[in-house]
Amino acid sequence: MAKPGKPLTEAEIQQLVSLKLDGCDVHTIARTLSCSTNTVKKYWDQWLDDTLPERREFLERRRSEVIANLQTVAAKAMQGVVKADQAGDMGAEVRYLTEARQAWRALSTVAGFDAPTRIQLATFDTMTEEEAAAALDKL
Repeated sequence: MAKPGKPLTEAEIQQLVSLKLDGCDVHTIARTLSCSTNTVKKYWDQWLDDTLPERREFLERRRSEVIANLQTVAAKAMQGVVKADQAGDMGAEVRYLTEARQAWRALSTVAGFDAPTRIQLATFDTMTEEEAAAALDKL
């Protein structure tokens, strides 16, 4: 255990990080390591600073996957709109439109741009002209 005024050991820092990532609050970690809450905050902030490039890279990789998945969901939903329209199933058509709009909204948040216009255009690019015209009529 850490002594007041003494730096934490590597093992204690790893324990601090592990506890923090598991959702423990600063006070619990300080009691566990027998140190002050300021020490916990200092080492946590230092760990965050030291790992920032790695964490950003990881999140950026995941962000691309999420964007790709949302684009796929939106495209498939719009294809479902067209098929439901052709089948005359208004209930399914509405459900597919709702699913597409939810995907566009989420994409807007993740990608940081106005998704409805851009993604609709990208989605229509993967459809036939008839499918795109039918989907545009529904918007």
